[in-house]
Amino acid sequence: PRRIMRRLGKVSDIQSFSEVRSIERSTERRSLSAGPSLSRLRRNAADDFFEKEKSPIIGQVRDSYILVEEKNCLKIIDQHAAHERVLYEKLKNEKERVKKQKLLVPVKIELTLKESEVLKDNLKTLDDLGFDIKKDSKNFIINSVAAGLEKIEINKFIKEIIDDLLNSDRIKKIKDAREKLIASMACRGAVMAGDKLEPSEMEELVEQIQSGEIKTCPHGRPVAIELNWNEIEKKFGR
Repeated sequence: PRRIMRRLGKVSDIQSFSEVRSIERSTERRSLSAGPSLSRLRRNAADDFFEKEKSPIIGQVRDSYILVEEKNCLKIIDQHAAHERVLYEKLKNEKERVKKQKLLVPVKIELTLKESEVLKDNLKTLDDLGFDIKKDSKNFIINSVAAGLEKIEINKFIKEIIDDLLNSDRIKKIKDAREKLIASMACRGAVMAGDKLEPSEMEELVEQIQSGEIKTCPHGRPVAIELNWNEIEKKFGR
């Protein structure tokens, strides 16, 4: 079977939430075929944690970490933490409502009473983020999604977000309703540990990190760690 991988997409495609999670599925693996290309994030001066010049990428380890060779160190990037932070910043800085894409066939989602209450309380915010969801007699009907999300498993995506709102301590600590959803969407939409990336995908993600001041994911975990070359050489007795 053809290998399905998450892709970062084209920089020029960023117009809406489509860069967050445009996913092709032929297996349970998630894909970023039109996912977030984030180099249109506001180009702040790069933090000296990352070098401005493009650094050579050595490769991917355990389908979770990207190794980058820099002048003074070997940098190990957590691909999920890095991608999640970039998505979070993009959504947070979205000034206007996200463009919607009408589904050819509306999707019905069945929820428990408790899940229904959570979704109902967040319908307005979800609408601002590109989701047209209506309540019928017993279920919810999803008529539109954020542009670029037409190919995802919509039921699963919505249920993951509801689960975060109900059970995630880190999400529940956030007071603002919109920010709660953004935090959940960024986490659920980012590449995961275990996702195999092509060299071009690694280059795209590293470029996005180097273009801005990104040190931690939204939860405070480091995006990357450094191993100084001098320290490495000492370990080998050089």
